[in-house]
Amino acid sequence: MSLLTGLLLAPSAWACAVCNDPEDASNLTFGLSTAFLSFLPLLAMAALGWWLWRRLKTLEAAQAGQVLALPQD
Repeated sequence: MSLLTGLLLAPSAWACAVCNDPEDASNLTFGLSTAFLSFLPLLAMAALGWWLWRRLKTLEAAQAGQVLALPQD
């Protein structure tokens, strides 16, 4: 019975947005956008951590009376 149900419902699986043709160009786009959105929060947290670390080093140098040379943009 389950085999019959599976065979009858198999064509509806092709309508799924995730179960698409691997040869389709949108599959690459979907994968790249998924990867981008997965790593974006990690990159944002890393950037915030780097900025806080630089700010802490600048404040420590100012408190010690030293001058910390920061790159000029």
